[in-house]
Amino acid sequence: MKIAISTNDGLMIAPAFENSDGFLILTLMGGEIIKEEIRRKSQPGPVEIEKAFSQLSDCSLIIA
Repeated sequence: MKIAISTNDGLMIAPAFENSDGFLILTLMGGEIIKEEIRRKSQPGPVEIEKAFSQLSDCSLIIA
């Protein structure tokens, strides 16, 4: 299972999903984090929600 967390620095949740710099993607298996990755938005600044969701289509949960 993959979880996406909107973030600006990879450590804290961004205050606004649409204005975040990217997403921390956590891959979980058996309750353990087995992989972490940062996905930067394709363009800086505010982004259309549809574009952000398409970038996260392989994630089961989005935390914003």
